[in-house]
Amino acid sequence: MAIYYYNNEKFGKAEEWLTKISALTPEDESSQLLLLKVLAARGYNFVVDQQYYQISRTMVDLGVDISPEIERWYKKYKMKVSSRNNEFTTSASLSLKN
Repeated sequence: MAIYYYNNEKFGKAEEWLTKISALTPEDESSQLLLLKVLAARGYNFVVDQQYYQISRTMVDLGVDISPEIERWYKKYKMKVSSRNNEFTTSASLSLKN
């Protein structure tokens, strides 16, 4: 169901399902990754960070490394968010000068 909702851009419903799945099976990294993507699509940047660190702690508790796929996605995501923030800061300071 969560994948269906995600693919049809019903991110609120996808988040509901994925939150439940993640609580029941925290080791399911494919669900964790999809939850990160849903949160990002909803613009919940702070929550994405929280969820990523929760996944990291869970994997440490389980004695396994976080998947390279999640790490790659998160690094790419952070670069994109950082880039957007830099663009906003630059355009805001330019408009203040005018």
